[in-house]
Amino acid sequence: MLLQAFHPRGTDQRYQQYYSRTDPAILDRSLRGIKAEKIEAIISDYYKHKAARTSNLRILEIGCAGGILVDRLSPSVQEIVGIDIDLDALSAREHSSEFGNKAYFAADGMHLPFKEENFDLVICNHVYEHMPESSTMFAEINRVLRPKGVCYFGAGNRLVIIEPHYNLPFLSWLPRRAADFYVRVMRRSRGYQERLFSLWGLRHLTRHFRIHDYTLEVIDQPETFHADDLLKSGTFMHALARGLARTLYFLVPTYIWLLEKRETPHCMRTIHNHLCRSW
Repeated sequence: MLLQAFHPRGTDQRYQQYYSRTDPAILDRSLRGIKAEKIEAIISDYYKHKAARTSNLRILEIGCAGGILVDRLSPSVQEIVGIDIDLDALSAREHSSEFGNKAYFAADGMHLPFKEENFDLVICNHVYEHMPESSTMFAEINRVLRPKGVCYFGAGNRLVIIEPHYNLPFLSWLPRRAADFYVRVMRRSRGYQERLFSLWGLRHLTRHFRIHDYTLEVIDQPETFHADDLLKSGTFMHALARGLARTLYFLVPTYIWLLEKRETPHCMRTIHNHLCRSW
């Protein structure tokens, strides 16, 4: 494992820089391990249908925290890199030399310290809402992905009834000032820093990618994707969830999208590279 610090000039990294102190659950290896199983199952299913081998993948995880997903995926991929701005979380990772294909960087998701077209897969799971400028992060993801590369995007919905970070009803529905006041009155925080988007906002955010939507598939087949801790096939709740998700898709609490980078024509890439060199 390699830990290198990277602090881009002019970037204010104080936004939720010590998030693990307010939400230590992100370092819980048992809880995060369950989430890692789900992500691994979805990624494996995607590449299986593409008839591609995961063993050749170069992966970047944005918001890797204690490296639990990095540890899980490293035995089966070529290389995996985890980044986070939370130095406390990065310090909590397990130190093991069993697989030498892992690296960690203290880095900002809006200023990725990697060259263009460097990764086959970027994992961005419940991270976008913590970014002051999530559109900047997605521009960076698009830049570092190889042609037809994929971003695993787990995205919370602004229209969720119980806001997941503070467990307050309708918090994310409120305008910014009202939300700040709400969390202060409830003594949860000094302000509401997260920026969740609705379905329509998420589609706009990811408009430069081709969306492969796994949301309904995971709800339909919870055992296949290790989501049976949330839903059991054949139960009333499973049938209800399937029906509601299709009827009221815009209210689904979490979307799971695999975002495929659209190929840029060679002539456009040449113009882009020329302009970059000119600047």
